Amino acid sequence: MKTVSAATRALLDDMREDSKPSDDRLDVLRTEIAKLRDQEYEISELEARLTELKSVVKETKEKTLVEMFDEAGVNRLGIDAAGNLPAYEIEINDRYHANIPDEVEGEAFEYLQQTGHADLIKTVFTIQFGLKEAKATERFQRSLDKAGIVYSARKWVPWNTLTAWFKTEYKRKPLPAKAMELLGASIGRVAKVVKQREKK
Repeated sequence: MKTVSAATRALLDDMREDSKPSDDRLDVLRTEIAKLRDQEYEISELEARLTELKSVVKETKEKTLVEMFDEAGVNRLGIDAAGNLPAYEIEINDRYHANIPDEVEGEAFEYLQQTGHADLIKTVFTIQFGLKEAKATERFQRSLDKAGIVYSARKWVPWNTLTAWFKTEYKRKPLPAKAMELLGASIGRVAKVVKQREKK
């Protein structure tokens, strides 16, 4: 084995030392890592606060203010602008909502079909084509039945479509309690912010 001279060994040691990052660079890097950690923690804190505030606002609009307006015997009330904050007016309106629960989906579809509202039910088809199936794709485009492709179908009713229909139907004639349950339908009242025109 060839002996390494003292001069060569010193040179190699210097090269290794030069290849190591300096403490100053590592400190700068640690500072940047800490900054990222702080920013991500702040984001998670803000997201948690936002979720909490949205829950409080929902409770205020759907329960607290509705009850207070009822106790005061008014349906609409506002406050004047203050500083940089605009005038703010609240009106109590009816709130309609419907969304079919998963556990009664089949019964709900039957109800809609029996009452002549089957067109509310949407059907989503999922078809999978593999590699080298361009011809099968073309056959499918011409006719699904003739293509002979295995597919799955999922029926659903979009909640916003169902809610709009429910609102119209309920105003015409209230639905039976069982139908309300099947459709996940509810009626309530909600405090709504009324936009006001700015004073000229």
